[in-house]
Amino acid sequence: MSEILEMALRYSEVGITVMPLHGIKEDGSCTCRNGSNCASKSKHPMFNV
Repeated sequence: MSEILEMALRYSEVGITVMPLHGIKEDGSCTCRNGSNCASKSKHPMFNV
């Protein structure tokens, strides 16, 4: 298990909301479907709630 996942699970256990966000690829594009055309690279949730 990755360190990030472990910390997210710990936060969740104590009642802190955890929201996965998109990231930045090596080429500088966002990991979302908009890729390099994304207006808010790595600053938006992976899932709509």
